[in-house]
This record gives sequence, C-alpha cells and structure tokens, in this order.
Amino acid sequence: MITESRKNEHTDMKTLEGIPWLKGFWNLLTRDDMLKKDYKYLKELEEWHKKWGKEGDKSSDNGN
Repeated sequence: MITESRKNEHTDMKTLEGIPWLKGFWNLLTRDDMLKKDYKYLKELEEWHKKWGKEGDKSSDNGN
C-alpha cells in the first residue's frame, strides 16, 4: 500500500488498480479488528503521515 500523494508524484510506478475496498479502509477499522501491535503500528504510521505529508514521501526516495 502506498499513499495517494506518493502515487500521484510517481506516475511511472506500477500499482494494482481496481481495489475500491482499500479506500477508506483505515477509517472503518476498530482496535478489535486486528492484533494490538498491528493497530498500534498503523496508528503511528497515520500520525507520521499527518506530520510529514508529502515531505515524508520525498525523503523516503533517498533512503531516509
């Protein structure tokens, strides 16, 4: 899975299309839907994306 901003910035990157269930997936989850450590990781990842946004997408291109 990749962020929408990363997909838009890297239009030459191949991705699978036709997976509508994935959009909004995080918003439908509850803590009881997955393992505690997985939920915690996804929550931290969501916070990271909110903090860094596109800047974080760009920094990952050079190995940071």
